[in-house]
Amino acid sequence: MKKRFLSILLTLCLVLCLAPITVFAEGETEAAPGCSCETACTAEARNTDCPVCGADGALAENCGKYTEPETEGESPKPEEANPQEKPEGGMPEAHSKAVPVLMSGETEIRSESELESALDDETRAEIKLGGNIEISGGFIISRAVTLDLNGYTLTSSGTEFDIFSVHDNGNLTIKDSGTGGKIDGQNKNCGFSIYGGVLTLESGTIINCTDADGDGGAVDIASGSSEGVKTYGKFVMNGGAIKNCTAGDDGGAVDIGKGCTFMMNGGTISGCRADDDAGAVFIKQKASFVMNGGTIENCSAFCGGAVNIYRDGSFAMTGGTIKDCTVDAGGFGNAVYGKHDEAIVVISGGAIENCGVSPLSFDAFTVSFDSDGGTPVADQQVLNAPAVRPDDPAKPGYLFEDWYIGETPFDFSVSVNKNTMVMAKWSACDHAGSTAQPTCTDSALCTICNGTIPAKGHALTWQSKNGACWQTCSNCDFETAKKAIPEITILGSDKVCRTQDYEFTFTLPEGCKNPTYGYEFLHLGDSGISPTFTNGVYSGTVTTASYYDATDFKVTVYAETADGFPIRAEKAVAILNEHTGGTATCKKKPKCAVCGAEYGELNPDHHTGLKHFPAKAATKNAEGNIEYWYCADCNTYYSDAAARDEISKADTIIKKLADDRKTPQTGDSNNLMLWFALLVVSGGAVIGATVTRRKKTYNR
Repeated sequence: MKKRFLSILLTLCLVLCLAPITVFAEGETEAAPGCSCETACTAEARNTDCPVCGADGALAENCGKYTEPETEGESPKPEEANPQEKPEGGMPEAHSKAVPVLMSGETEIRSESELESALDDETRAEIKLGGNIEISGGFIISRAVTLDLNGYTLTSSGTEFDIFSVHDNGNLTIKDSGTGGKIDGQNKNCGFSIYGGVLTLESGTIINCTDADGDGGAVDIASGSSEGVKTYGKFVMNGGAIKNCTAGDDGGAVDIGKGCTFMMNGGTISGCRADDDAGAVFIKQKASFVMNGGTIENCSAFCGGAVNIYRDGSFAMTGGTIKDCTVDAGGFGNAVYGKHDEAIVVISGGAIENCGVSPLSFDAFTVSFDSDGGTPVADQQVLNAPAVRPDDPAKPGYLFEDWYIGETPFDFSVSVNKNTMVMAKWSACDHAGSTAQPTCTDSALCTICNGTIPAKGHALTWQSKNGACWQTCSNCDFETAKKAIPEITILGSDKVCRTQDYEFTFTLPEGCKNPTYGYEFLHLGDSGISPTFTNGVYSGTVTTASYYDATDFKVTVYAETADGFPIRAEKAVAILNEHTGGTATCKKKPKCAVCGAEYGELNPDHHTGLKHFPAKAATKNAEGNIEYWYCADCNTYYSDAAARDEISKADTIIKKLADDRKTPQTGDSNNLMLWFALLVVSGGAVIGATVTRRKKTYNR
């Protein structure tokens, strides 16, 4: 009975195991239908009969037969190695490689094995985290690769591991394209060791890293060897942050080994601590720390709250800020510590703030730069080193030549051993090489000296046509308004006697200026002569000494309009060798019609002053005169109007009448016939009068 019951129970169990069972997750009612495709769908061809692949918006990846294509260059998955097995060099061996998942079109790393695989793949230039990752050991970097934290955190479960070791040929760049990405040492692991390689921090945070009994809590830089050649490690910090890192000895954040370099261009080192020297950065002998930017703040140590220079290590500060750093009681150099006779220091920029009354443990020499009106140049604090040549200052309109002490160029290759003042020397910039040049109306900024090149102004030249003048610009299409050309009139004869200076006058049109004159003979002449100005009239003279044997010459008057258009007038003058014109008289020689000089002989027959005197009878009381003509010019008397018969003055006079004479004095007493005629006429008149009277009486 027991055997039968057992057989029935086993049979029921077998049936239940073979029967299909639908499994529901909490809160679900039924699972989605499965893919029914026999072959894999593609993006171009999908099975529309399949409830999965035929659904709206379905992707080829949803197909049950879909296989993800193998990434080019990706190696297959090896078996996982023992995470505690250590390779040569003391670093834990990487875990087994895994194929990274594909997210948002990019391969993102989510596990230690995926990170190991990606670092091992030399075709992967950049690796992006897709989640927080905890590794069990550290990684050796021997190639160029960029790790993008992508906003996630990378930690190590081990203790006192260097999370990354960058060897000779390694070049590791850390960045964070997300927000809050960090490498967290959890106060039990170092961050980075550099053995001859290069580490660059662009963004992201290195935090809580420590070297409890050594140097460089976050980054320890040392030399390496490649093919027998020694290589020196280098750390470049362009951004990001190193926070809360510690070292049991030196360099709470960074330890720079002998001959190695740390260049800080940006980012922040804050809250770091070293129990011995250098709360932030420790510089070993012949090592170099160049601080061009960024901030070191709130760090502390026994000596050198921020920076400690060991022996002949070198610290150059051109920018950035060191602030709020301190040293323990009895320590020195809240900001920077170094020995006065060994440390190499050049502080040419940046700022040291709130680091106590003695931020430096040494007294450096000051090199001051007087830019003589150029852009200011910061003083330099120099110790056991030459000053660093600063960027050339700028002075608009000038070119910087060099720095001088007196007349001697300052030597930047010689160590400074005293406080020094240097002076900038300048030369005027002619702007000839500037790629920006002004126009006629607009100024330009010189690309060489940064000075203003004034607008050129219009290059105007005069034009004239059809009695009008105007100006055009030779550099652009500008032109002035056209206006009538004013005229000058020369007043003077067109002839001149050789013995006479030629004189002329002229007046200027309204608004004209700068009059001059000149003359021109066949082979000689003169110009630019200033005229005489009297009562609004200009006059000029050409002397006889200029004539020589010329037969003519030309007089030219020059002037300008108010806006500078040149005007001119010309007059041709003939030179006469003989006088001409004029009329000779009885008294005067002929006067030249050209020059007005007398020449030639008198003309006794030409009386210009001839005066007519009519006849006048003499009386008892006054003389009379005959009709005559008198020339006052030559004092000559004539009896005729033509002045041909000359008489004397006495010939013109008729004497007074005498008192005893019965007959009137007519001037001719010898003519008896005249007297007889007068008697007859008188007698006839008496007889006639008597007869007439009688007739009247008789008739009465």
